[in-house]
Amino acid sequence: MFRADRLEAKGAGLVLYVKDHLEASLSPMPIANKFKESIWYNITLDSRKLLVGLDYRSPSSETANDDFLLMMLKEAIVQGDKRRVLIIGDFNYPDVDYVNETVRAGEGASSTKFFNKTQELCLI
Repeated sequence: MFRADRLEAKGAGLVLYVKDHLEASLSPMPIANKFKESIWYNITLDSRKLLVGLDYRSPSSETANDDFLLMMLKEAIVQGDKRRVLIIGDFNYPDVDYVNETVRAGEGASSTKFFNKTQELCLI
């Protein structure tokens, strides 16, 4: 079990469970230290590396934190160049509709920037 507790709220934060037989270690992600809630680990699966990120973006996230999220996604893809990357969590962008590839927000909106970044990085 790997966890990142919120300092300002009791009982809140992130937890990532990894099976005992898998080798897991903390991944250095400098931008993740700036994004409010994120944990990143390297997991070895049959001698292949998997970079796993667990992230939570609050619906009341500030613009600076949203910008760190976009930088963190890009950093994960760059770091994961020779590995597979799995990014999971709750990003709280209800304006984004991946099924129809649309965003119900203006061009400068945080949700639009997030959608565009995921498309640019070929994230599915």
